[in-house]
Amino acid sequence: MPRHRKFTDITVGLSRSQHRQLEKIVLREGSNKSQVIRDAIDRYIEHYVSLQSEERDGIIEARLAKLENRIANLTVLSTRASAQTLYYMTLPFSKGGFPAKPLNKEAFQAQWSKSRYFASQFLKNAQIDPLSEQTDENQKS
Repeated sequence: MPRHRKFTDITVGLSRSQHRQLEKIVLREGSNKSQVIRDAIDRYIEHYVSLQSEERDGIIEARLAKLENRIANLTVLSTRASAQTLYYMTLPFSKGGFPAKPLNKEAFQAQWSKSRYFASQFLKNAQIDPLSEQTDENQKS
């Protein structure tokens, strides 16, 4: 009955110095050349895979940081737009109501500037550090 081999043979050329070092390791370990070489290849493969994984993790981290920045920018833009909308919605109650006729360009620009100022003040007053925030459960503890 034919015997199935567990390994595939490969031929590797070593320098004399490498071969002497391999012989010393074999004697010290009490093993054979094949096993020492298999162990070395296993360690190399593990190291290689680990480096590939770290490289992928670095790419993912960079992409996540970029995504966080984009979300933060979008949040600021949407909050600014909401604050400007709030400014215009409160005009009827604070400045005598909406104008009866369309504003000329200068008057519109003045109102637009006021709404932007209102929005910037709104954002300055609402600064939140998301990393220092705690959830309701953590605050109750």
